[in-house]
Amino acid sequence: MSGSTVKDVMSQWVSWVSPDMLLDDAITLMRTSRVSHLFVGTPENLLGVLSEREVQAAVGPALAEDDQQQYDQIVNGFTVEEIMAREGVCVEVDASVNEAAELLAEQNRYAVPVLEGCKVVGLITRGDVVPVFAFRQKVVRLPYEPAAHAA
Repeated sequence: MSGSTVKDVMSQWVSWVSPDMLLDDAITLMRTSRVSHLFVGTPENLLGVLSEREVQAAVGPALAEDDQQQYDQIVNGFTVEEIMAREGVCVEVDASVNEAAELLAEQNRYAVPVLEGCKVVGLITRGDVVPVFAFRQKVVRLPYEPAAHAA
């Protein structure tokens, strides 16, 4: 994977939504499409990204309190634009997989849009660069020692 580029491992399938879509409809779309990220805008005009992280931040308190009325107010009262992430973290299609892995780690992101020039052409996730992350994390496994049982 060391010589691979983002284009070699990215997903070209992305879901686009309008900024005025209700949060409830966006959550439903994420569930039915089995995606964790929705791009807001168009491939030529990316306005933001709605991910499970933003959804959890918006509705998490209502879920934690088991407050269905508050949950309904949030998901039916907010649009995607009001809670989407607006930061411009993207990666170029010809970047190396190592560069993408570093960007994802440094920015603490699960996924970022992939650009070719000024147009969004895909999405790259930590899952796409798992071998690079595994190497960077260097998981240390200690020998297993069963606990002594009291007699």
